[in-house]
Amino acid sequence: MEISVGSSTFSSRRRLVVAELSAYAAAFALTAATVGALVSAGLLEGELAPSTQLPDRPDVFFIYAGDDDLGHRVLWHGLGESLAHARAADIVVIGDSRSQLGLREEGLERFTREHGYSVFHLGMGYGEQSWFPERLLERHDLRPKVAVVAVSARFFRGEPSRWASVVVSETGWAARKGIWEKTLQWHVARRLHRWLPRIDVREHSLWGPFVLFRSSRTGSWIPVVEPARSRPVRPVAAREQVLAEQLDTARAFASALGRRGIQLVLTVIPNDLANYTQAEFLAQELDVPLIAPRLQDLRAVDETHLDSASADRFSTAFWRALVEDADVQTALER
Repeated sequence: MEISVGSSTFSSRRRLVVAELSAYAAAFALTAATVGALVSAGLLEGELAPSTQLPDRPDVFFIYAGDDDLGHRVLWHGLGESLAHARAADIVVIGDSRSQLGLREEGLERFTREHGYSVFHLGMGYGEQSWFPERLLERHDLRPKVAVVAVSARFFRGEPSRWASVVVSETGWAARKGIWEKTLQWHVARRLHRWLPRIDVREHSLWGPFVLFRSSRTGSWIPVVEPARSRPVRPVAAREQVLAEQLDTARAFASALGRRGIQLVLTVIPNDLANYTQAEFLAQELDVPLIAPRLQDLRAVDETHLDSASADRFSTAFWRALVEDADVQTALER
């Protein structure tokens, strides 16, 4: 027996749905207007999402807005096209956020156009140390001709960051799910808080100082939000030497790269905490080149990250010196 639903019944249901949706929309609009008025009057603390111009590129994906660095998951679990480009690179850059914002994509691509050598940036956030990139090279059998390592006082500590420990222990499915959830959360929050102020009783910033995307083609971070301020870089006259356990870790790291036929090169990204004495000691002990141009009048957005103009100046000097180094030339010609 067939049961038909009359047009009048269907229309009444449709009117009910429309009425419910209209009520939700009206409630949202009223809430937004009320909260906005309270914020404007100074009676309530709130924050609107900053205006962001998202990269219009198919190779670029969201990784960070004040929380965990999704680039760890992408590279460790081999998601997307990043690893294909990393495997094809003649040179990889290894380091933390200082290296990503000190050796930016524009400089990498200019170097490739001028000299023909491809570069992939493996730099990670979270103050990542040598443990994670060493195992990343092994896990995916990456064999670039040259690895540029931006050293800091704690790079050769031989242990993963808290976030790296999470990433290496989770399954590929959990990594994909985590990336999807974080990305969706950010896009929804970005749209919602353009109009409705975000209230946070913990006084946490909506995005933090940076919002970052990453290129699967170059590995480089693409900042869509970064601090607008600019301050002089003032390196301290650090004289701290490398602790014995750090030197052992550095030697093990250099040996691991050597077994893969990779020429190790050290550099220092200019910042207030840069320790050139330590880098010189490491380069001498490991018998590898140190290419760390010291430029005057560099500026940064905070104590450790160069602004885009100073990063461009430093990148130009660094890549010029790198290609002129005899050990690097020998490695690239193999």
